[in-house]
Amino acid sequence: MAQQAPGEKNVPIIELRHVDKYFGDLHVLKDINLKVEKGEVLVVIGPSGSGKSTMCRTINRLETIDSGEILIEGEPLPQEGKDLTRMRAELGMVFQQFNLFAHMTILDNVTLGPREVLGMGKQEAESRAMELLKRVGVAEQAHKVPAQLSGGQQQRAAIARSLAMQPKAMMFDEPTSALDPEMINEVLDVMVELARGGMTMVVVTHEMNFARRVADRVVFMADGQIVEEGAPDEFFDHPATQRARDFLDSIKGH
Repeated sequence: MAQQAPGEKNVPIIELRHVDKYFGDLHVLKDINLKVEKGEVLVVIGPSGSGKSTMCRTINRLETIDSGEILIEGEPLPQEGKDLTRMRAELGMVFQQFNLFAHMTILDNVTLGPREVLGMGKQEAESRAMELLKRVGVAEQAHKVPAQLSGGQQQRAAIARSLAMQPKAMMFDEPTSALDPEMINEVLDVMVELARGGMTMVVVTHEMNFARRVADRVVFMADGQIVEEGAPDEFFDHPATQRARDFLDSIKGH
């Protein structure tokens, strides 16, 4: 962590300053400014195409930015090489698609990162992996390959894989959108437990009940911009902008 002068406030775990991103002529992120404090659960919502997932992916450089800067614990996000690999290990990422290696067992999926990136021994990595798989409720699936698991089980295994890297923060990019309805809650329950345990989390989601229940702060994006942010009850009950009111009206009853 960056050295702090006496009396200086804690440095945010993640900070975006004036971030812009284009896909060709399409301006997908427009002057994004955002801080995520240690232990905070930040939920990002908004209509499809608003830039939510792109913003999430820029934080660990799965997408590059065109201008502005991204800081992790006060340090600029590395451009490439070992420093970027190390930084990515500190920012767990869970995607819509589970991105597990299809030819490897669940246990091998979870131990791969700790062994290859953190230099952990096989026995320690497997012991820790089994603890994490038990924590997310899929320990009995450890020796199966991903195709033998349900979508919900695969996503929980993917969460365990990210946790195995002992991340400082976890990012979830619509982690339930590829799941059948009955599997959504089993993944959200794991995320609720992580939040209660103090994990710093950035969650892009369409699950409004989760946002209201778990978020410390809700960020509403539309058209590549952060339109509004605030405490969940304040945002959902008293949105300050017409854009947010229209969005909330459009999803009522869904």
